[in-house]
Amino acid sequence: MRNELWTKILLSLAIMAAVFFAGVPSVDLGGGLHMPVMLIGAIAPLIVPRTRMQLDELANPQGRGVSQATPWILYDSQTFTSAATTNLNFFQTQQNDRTLSNLLQGGALTDPNYFEIYNLGFDILNDGSAVVGVTEGGIADDIQKIMLVGRPIFTLTIQDKNYGPFPLSFLHTSGGVNGFGTSGNTAATGNIQFANNSVPDGGWNWRGSVIIQPKVGFSVQVQWAAAQTLLGGNPVVRFWMAGALHRAVV
Repeated sequence: MRNELWTKILLSLAIMAAVFFAGVPSVDLGGGLHMPVMLIGAIAPLIVPRTRMQLDELANPQGRGVSQATPWILYDSQTFTSAATTNLNFFQTQQNDRTLSNLLQGGALTDPNYFEIYNLGFDILNDGSAVVGVTEGGIADDIQKIMLVGRPIFTLTIQDKNYGPFPLSFLHTSGGVNGFGTSGNTAATGNIQFANNSVPDGGWNWRGSVIIQPKVGFSVQVQWAAAQTLLGGNPVVRFWMAGALHRAVV
């Protein structure tokens, strides 16, 4: 009886594994043995050979209404004006400079594009700072004021439905230098700082729970409790959303 039970369990696991790994690229180990790529971890090849038929199927999804899903980042940039800014609106206007924004039209996605939101982040596009004298001023202090001292909050709005407000400090940078360094501690030598908005951890993960539809108005508003005076002047700040862009297969 016990042997029959174990036989059924092992058979069930084998069937589940076969179904789970169906279509998963495998590596030929020789002697007719194949191992799914995901099972061999670090030794798996980064490049997987495919047949022409497999490539055609991947490039041209079959089935009515199937989209092309691509990893994507929507981003928009605005200028934070020292001692003046208390409110910034993102994704409201189309910008010709693609280093500032990649939105194809102001306030909405073009048809028939859909965007699944997975991660949210916030970048402060500023250089290092050099300060003469013993002072807290510098890029690190500027970031502290933008992200925490000003008590900033952000709200995502899609078709007049609000998500938030939430503390802006939950959103971290997408990359760049991490931490800061100083040299000297007297009025004669001064100090040099390099800093970033926390660590590039991929952003606050919304796990695809919110979807932006085409031709539907959306925006992100960031508000500060009071204007913040920055030593570095007026930095450009960038709000970004990483996720899956669904487009028509062409």
